[in-house]
Amino acid sequence: MNISKQSVHQRIERNHRDLEIEAQLLWLIHQIREDHPTMGVRDLFYKIRPESMGGDRFEAFCKENSLMSLKKVFRPRTTDNTGVIRFDNLLIDLQINRVDQVWQSDITYFELNNRFYYLTFILDAYSRRIVGLTCRII
Repeated sequence: MNISKQSVHQRIERNHRDLEIEAQLLWLIHQIREDHPTMGVRDLFYKIRPESMGGDRFEAFCKENSLMSLKKVFRPRTTDNTGVIRFDNLLIDLQINRVDQVWQSDITYFELNNRFYYLTFILDAYSRRIVGLTCRII
């Protein structure tokens, strides 16, 4: 083989230097992620701008070290107080003593097989039975 001793030592030195740079990058990424846990790898790259590697290598480095950002999980929001019209409670003085006198409605979301469903129920207040329901996929 035509490999000089000098090139072997330079390679070893370069590997040590790369490991030190990667350790510094890991520390820096962890510091940034404390304040911005969902910041993407590309945004991290443009914020840090490491001189020793380009964007693709930085992305591969983050992937190797399990530093890819977590995807934001969809959670349906069931409350919306913007522009809400509040109605008076008409049931305060009412004695509920028979079926079909008062109906109530309720909504709920649930997840099944990575899909969200929107359920609407109509309940009889006296018997507490479901009078009607509908289900929609979100």
